[in-house]
This record gives sequence, C-alpha cells and structure tokens, in this order.
Amino acid sequence: MKKMETGEDFLLEMHRSLQNPYPFYKELRDKSPIVYSEVLDTFFVSRYNTCNMILKEKQFGHTPNDMEEPSPIFDRYMKEYGDKHPKMKRRSILSLNPPDHTRIRNLASKSFTPRAIEQLKPFIENLSENLLRPNATHEIDLITQFAAPLPAYVIAKLMGVPEHDMPRFKILSDEFAKLFNPLSSDDDIYDGFVAKGELGKYFSGLIDIKKKDPSEDLLSKMVTDMESGYNITVEELLTLCTLLLVAGHETTTNLIGNGFYALMKNRDQMNMLIDDRSLIKNAIEEMLRYDPPVQMVSRVSMTDDVSIEGVEVPKNKFIAVIVASANRDEEIFNEPDKFDITRSEIRHLSFSEGIHFCLGAPLARVEGAIAFDKILDHLKGGKIIEEPKYRGNYNMRGLEHLRISF
Repeated sequence: MKKMETGEDFLLEMHRSLQNPYPFYKELRDKSPIVYSEVLDTFFVSRYNTCNMILKEKQFGHTPNDMEEPSPIFDRYMKEYGDKHPKMKRRSILSLNPPDHTRIRNLASKSFTPRAIEQLKPFIENLSENLLRPNATHEIDLITQFAAPLPAYVIAKLMGVPEHDMPRFKILSDEFAKLFNPLSSDDDIYDGFVAKGELGKYFSGLIDIKKKDPSEDLLSKMVTDMESGYNITVEELLTLCTLLLVAGHETTTNLIGNGFYALMKNRDQMNMLIDDRSLIKNAIEEMLRYDPPVQMVSRVSMTDDVSIEGVEVPKNKFIAVIVASANRDEEIFNEPDKFDITRSEIRHLSFSEGIHFCLGAPLARVEGAIAFDKILDHLKGGKIIEEPKYRGNYNMRGLEHLRISF
C-alpha cells in the first residue's frame, strides 16, 4: 500500500464527517490504512492490529522536549499572559516518555486505587439520584443536567476542589479541550492556552491552601508528597492538576452521553439492560468500543525511521492512532457497526494501551456503572425530543445536548 499524500482533502473529510466519522474510518481501513496529511503533517493509522502495536511498543512514544517546534500561538499567549499566569509545563503526562512519565504518573496513581474508588461510590450514587430527580416538565437534557455535572463533581471531590467552583471549571474545561482537537483554529488553540493558564492560576492558590490545611483528597496528598521531597516541581504539579480535572470529567461525560444515545437508538439493547442490570459492565465496554469519548491519540517513532503498513514513517514524525477506527475493525470484531451489549471479549482501545493506559479507567467504569443503573431507573421510558448533534471537537467526541422526555 503506497502512502496516500493529501492536501486539504483529508482535513475537509474530517470536517464533513464530524457527526458520523465511522464510514470515513471504514474507507481508510479498506483503502488507506496509513495515510499522510500534508496539512496536519501527520500519518493516520486506522487498523486495529497496527494501532494496538503502536500503543504497546516501547519504540513509539513522544518527541523529546528539545525537539519541540516553536509555536507562534504559544508565543502570543506568553506575551499577553506570561506575567498573569503561573509557570506550567507545555506537556502533560499524556505526551511524556519515561522516566518523567513514570515519575509523575506514580504520584497521581496513589489516589486511583480500588479502595479510593470504592469510597466514592456512595457519593456518586447520591449525586446521580439528585441530578435525576423528577421535575415538573418531565424533560431532561441528559448532557447538561446529568452527564456533564456528575463526573465534574466526582473528580472535584477526589481532588479536593470546592464544589461551588465547578461551574467555572466546566467553561474553562471546554476551552482547554480545544488543545486536543486536530480541527482547532489558531484562535481556538490560543483560547485553550488561556484556559489552561487560568486553571493553573486557580490550582496555584489551592495548593497554597492545601499546604497549610491538608486533608484526605488527592491534591493534598500530592502537595504533601512534594513538600516531603518527592521529585516533582510546582510547574509539573500544576500541569498534572489541570489535566486530571479536565480529563477526569470530559471523557466520562462523553461516555455517558454517547452510550445512552446508543441505547436510545437500539431499544432492544435498552430493554435487555433494563431487565438484566448485570449486563451494565459489559454494556459500558461496548459503549466505549462503539462510540468512544476520545477518537485518536498521537505517537512518534523515537528511535528510527519505521515501516508501517508498507509506508516509511520518519523518526519523530507524528502518527495519529485512530482508536475509534480500530474499535470497528472487521478483522477483530464481528459486525463492528452493530451495537451489541452482549458482545464477548470487547478488546477496545478506548483507554489506550501500554504505559499510557488511562489512569482514570477504573473510576470511569465505576461512574458509568452507577450512572446507567440510575438512568435506567428514571428514564427507561424516555423519548428523544430532538435529534442531538455532536460538539465541534473532533477528537473529544461528545453530544452538545440530549433532550429526553420521560
């Protein structure tokens, strides 16, 4: 298979397929399993085995810091906000290699243990019930009234962020998420840098509070470890906090919204789940496979030029691993475009693989299980009021609204 070099075509196709990218992914798997976009200067891979290999193999990671190209947009941000925001790292653990990745991830992982997540269950259950409490109109926007606030308040509680600050964080989070969208304009990226800086400014003040008055939350534990000599800088800690807050709820919001929309479109699956709640855990894995919250992640070959699907990819050239396409690969999944909550061995790549496997995956699964159990209690006879649309962020795939009458 020769490399398909594209100009604007690939970018335009991404724009056109925003509401339903899966036919586009199938075309890529069938005709161009690796395709190079000149505009994005990135190779895109779409088949499961190739994606899985890149995520797992140690030779694929991220470019070193000293190879980071100058960014006029970041320079503009620094010129206007450099003295207003605290110093932070441009890169989070999502784009770091060992040993830095290991060092920072280990600090955060202490609060994502099974015991810590188990202790959150009563909070998640009570919050879910309160958010789904019947109202006079018998209508709900499942996104804005449930799927967005639920994981936001959960990650806030885990990290030790006051609940009254969460509405502001939701706005900043949406802006920050633009940094992960391949279709973002220069202005969008600039807004993302500003939002990240505002979050860093907030956490800088909260860290000072936790130093004086620590408690049992994640941020207090990380601050205590830092004060006790753990090898992490304030800049790295601020960057980690902003990522955990945003990633900790944006992706789970999309899991709940995308997943329930799939159930609404497949009533036989909905009814099966209503009758047998033991299927919820498997249903969540199918939701993650069928319409994942994150569509793709990036890697580079760190050691040498490499041949992928017969195409030579230069060292340190960006490779976009389209996990959403891999999840529908016909070579791996029987009838991949069918939503089937009884599907066995759902080996999706939605939480990535290898050393970058999602730190918050256990929490997302628990939140999802509780959320869907409560949703099915309250909304099992619901109907969609209007067909929803997906937000403009191609990579962080989620619905703007999901209005339901019940």
